[in-house]
Amino acid sequence: MLVLEFYNVKRGTIITHLCNYAKTDAGSEATMLIDSLRAESQLSPDILETVFAAFNEDGSELLGPIFARFHGKIPYDELHLARALFEAG
Repeated sequence: MLVLEFYNVKRGTIITHLCNYAKTDAGSEATMLIDSLRAESQLSPDILETVFAAFNEDGSELLGPIFARFHGKIPYDELHLARALFEAG
């Protein structure tokens, strides 16, 4: 059974919590989590790099401008994952 089904939550909720945890100083656990987040992303490496470039230009604090920049074609869940990966370096 997936965590989503067990707790009856949406994918975005789990992603938000994982991204918040990744921002903490969790040492090696954070490194493993970042690797898991990268595997969870449904964006191709090329698109992910394009999103990272947008974060470099526009900042990563607000996702609305990034969402608009890509004309809504990249879902917010994916932008949250991309931001966590971007901020993790």
